[in-house]
Amino acid sequence: MKTTKKDFEIFKKEFLKWFNVFGLKDWKIYFFHDQIDETSYANITYNVAGRVATVRFNLEHNGRYNNIKETAFHEVCELLLGKLVAVAEYRYVTENEITEATHDIIRRLEKVIFGNEK
Repeated sequence: MKTTKKDFEIFKKEFLKWFNVFGLKDWKIYFFHDQIDETSYANITYNVAGRVATVRFNLEHNGRYNNIKETAFHEVCELLLGKLVAVAEYRYVTENEITEATHDIIRRLEKVIFGNEK
């Protein structure tokens, strides 16, 4: 099934909503509406050190799953967990690096949930 420009705009809008909610504004995001593998509705690649991410929304999808808003949320969560994933992929990782990456995520979630109470 083909995706439309309108689908892409909905995807970007929803992605940016959650991007802002989670306070990921220290990242530079590039969006593309192009062909990616046929099993994915969207994907994200990122460079943690450079704080740059590329988000792709597929021109086509297999039709089995097409919740645009949930897909956008999923891709933002991938970015939210990016530093933790990067640390996990290191050949040698210290306990402190894992703790730091974990607490980075927790602090962002605390700001989202309790931000006005602090």
